Amino acid sequence: MSNSVISLGLGLGGGKAATSSGRPAGGGGFVYDLDSTFGISVIPSLHLDASILDGSDSSNNPSDGSSVATWGDRSGNGNNFAESTNQPTFKASWLNGKPAVEFDGSNDVMSDSDFFTSVDFSAKDATMIIVYQPTNDTSYALTDTGSRSGDDRTFSGGNLFSSSFLNTRIENGVFNEKYPAARSAATFGLRIDNSAESYIIYYNNRVQFDHTSYVSSHFQTTGGAMKIGCGDSTYKLDGFISEVLVFNTALSDDDFNAIHNYIDAKYFVHQYNNVSGSYALNDSYSTTVTPVMHFSAQSNLFKVDGSTPADTEQVYRWTDKARGYHAIAGNAPVLNTNQINTSLNGIYFDGTDDYMDVFMLGMLGDFSDFDGTAIFLFEPNSDTAYEPVGIGGTSSGRLFIGDSRCFADVFRQSRLAGAATSGYFSSTGVQLASIVSNKTANTYKIFKDGGSDVFTSGQTASAVAALFDDTKNMRLGSTTVTPNHHLKGWLYEVLVFDEPLSNANLNAVGNYISAVYGTSYTDIT
Repeated sequence: MSNSVISLGLGLGGGKAATSSGRPAGGGGFVYDLDSTFGISVIPSLHLDASILDGSDSSNNPSDGSSVATWGDRSGNGNNFAESTNQPTFKASWLNGKPAVEFDGSNDVMSDSDFFTSVDFSAKDATMIIVYQPTNDTSYALTDTGSRSGDDRTFSGGNLFSSSFLNTRIENGVFNEKYPAARSAATFGLRIDNSAESYIIYYNNRVQFDHTSYVSSHFQTTGGAMKIGCGDSTYKLDGFISEVLVFNTALSDDDFNAIHNYIDAKYFVHQYNNVSGSYALNDSYSTTVTPVMHFSAQSNLFKVDGSTPADTEQVYRWTDKARGYHAIAGNAPVLNTNQINTSLNGIYFDGTDDYMDVFMLGMLGDFSDFDGTAIFLFEPNSDTAYEPVGIGGTSSGRLFIGDSRCFADVFRQSRLAGAATSGYFSSTGVQLASIVSNKTANTYKIFKDGGSDVFTSGQTASAVAALFDDTKNMRLGSTTVTPNHHLKGWLYEVLVFDEPLSNANLNAVGNYISAVYGTSYTDIT
C-alpha cells in the first residue's frame, strides 16, 4: 500500500473538518488506519466505531447499558451523530466481545443533521459499509437520508431502497429475502460508481443486487440529515450496529476488500471470499473446483478467547479452510486430540445439546439449479439417531433432498426412502458420507466410503424444494428443528460444493481423507 500513515480521529470538537470530502487532502501516498493490520487509501467521510465511541479514545467508552447521546466520528471529519431524546444503548461486549450500539426497534435513532451538506457528494459516487446484527426484525432499515417523507433510500431514489430490508423494496421486491431478517451478524455494503453507471448492494462482500440500468438521476442526498438505526417512523432497527463507514467515492476493489477483511478479523463476521478453480486438499490431493466450505478438525480451531484449545477443551469457533466461514458454537463441543489415526483431532459432540452454526445466509454458492455435493467424515459413538450436519428449515434439517423421504443427513430408521439404516450407515465406526445432487442427470446419490452408491433417487425440481440454499444456516452436530437429533460422536471433515462433483473429484476427496485418517475408501467408477 503506501509509505506514510495518517492517523485520524483525534481532537473532535464537534465541528466539521476540512477533509470532509472523503478524498485525500494532499498528494502522495498515505494509509488510513482501520487498525494496526488493515489500512485503506481513502479517508472516509464518516467512520463510526462502537469500540471507540467518542471517535478518539476507547478508554472513554461508557459502561455497559449506558445511553448513547453522541457517537463520535473516527475519520477526523467531525461528522458526529447525536440524539437527545430517543437514545440507543451502549453494549460493552457483543460481536466477538467488541462493543456495539443497541437500537430498540421502537424509537431509538441517531443523526447528523447536516451530513449531506458538509460532505460533497456532487460526483454522485458513494460507498457505505455497516456491521450490524438484527435481533427481532422482519422489516427494518439501517439508515435514512431524511430527504423525503418515509425515505429509507440512502443515496437513492425511485425503487432503489438501498438501506431497506423489506420484502417489497429493492426494485419492487427483487431483493426480497436476500437480506434476511434472521439473527446472524452481517455486513451491509453499497457501492455507487456514477461514471460506470454501477449500483451494487452487497451482503458480507457478496453481490446481492446489481442495478443494471442505474443512471445518475437515481442518486439523491437532498435534505442534509442522515440517520442511523431507522428508515422512517415505521422501519426501526431492533438490533445492534457495531461500525459504519461512508465514503463519497466508489472504493476500489482493494480498499473495499481490505475493509471487509478488517471486519472479519475484528468481529468474526465472515466476508465472502470469491475463490474459483482448483483447490488443494493437501500437498497430495486436489479437486478441480473449490468447495463452498471445508472444515477440517486438524486446523483452525479456537476457544472463546481466540486461543487454540487443548485436549477436552471446548471449541467455540471452527473456521473453514476454503473461504474462511466461521462455525460458531451454540453449545460448544470439545476437542479430542489423538482421536483417530493415532494422532489426529476429532470434534466431539455430546449427543444432548452440542452444536455449531455456520452463519452463511446470503453467502453460499448457487444451489438454485438443485445441484450440489456434501461430504462429511464422522464417527457416531453408539448413536442410533443422529444428524451430523443439518440445514435450517421449517420442518426438517434435510440436506439435498432427493425426494420427500430422502433425508441425506438423517440416518435413522424410516429415513432414506423408508429403508432401515442397516447397510447404509451404522451407529459406530468412522464413516464417509458423500451426497451428490445432479439435476441435469436427474440423479440424487448417496455413497458410503466410496464404491457403489448405497442410495439413488430420481431428481426433480419439486423434490428438492430449495431446502439447501443461501437463505438457510448450516448446523454441525445436529439438525435445526425439533426433535434435534444431536450427533453423539465426532466430526472430522465437512466439505460442501455448489455443483455435483465428478467421480474423479469425489475420489480425490475420498482418497485425501483415506490417506490422512487411515480410513477405507473405494474409488467410485
